[in-house]
Amino acid sequence: MYRYAHRSFMQHTHKEKMIHTKALALAAVLFLGVFISVSAESTEITLVEASGTCMDFTVTVHAANLTGCWDIQVDVPGRIREGAGQWKSTFFYIDNVLCEPESQVSADIIIESMEDVVEGTVKLRQGNTIIESPVVINQACPEPSAGVEGFWIPFAAFAVVLIFGWGLAWWWKRD
Repeated sequence: MYRYAHRSFMQHTHKEKMIHTKALALAAVLFLGVFISVSAESTEITLVEASGTCMDFTVTVHAANLTGCWDIQVDVPGRIREGAGQWKSTFFYIDNVLCEPESQVSADIIIESMEDVVEGTVKLRQGNTIIESPVVINQACPEPSAGVEGFWIPFAAFAVVLIFGWGLAWWWKRD
């Protein structure tokens, strides 16, 4: 049993009072720290979706626990639509595009890469806080049509026949 339990707090020595005060302060700090960490959830990107085909996409970002307004960046090689038809490089953020109570935002992008799979990063920014999530976009571009490639063979054959025909005509007329 604690040997000083019978005395009131005022009857304790200065050293004992300091120990009690420090223990009480430490308990209060630990309680507040646990309470704040449990009650304050951080903002996070929960889902990134990309829909579209062959360079023309809409990227939708879902976020949880938003407070205030956030800027967005879709960091892939290309351009992103800002506002009414204005396009700018995906290197830049679009300011204040995701504000609470909204939990998702969509952005139109044009990818400037012919890769089948384009990997990048979606970033949300508020002040100095940046939250990142990877994004993988499957372009599914169609194969080039044979019409463009197949055009040159008949064209070359026609040109050879035409030149050969003019040569024969010249040969017969030369006399």
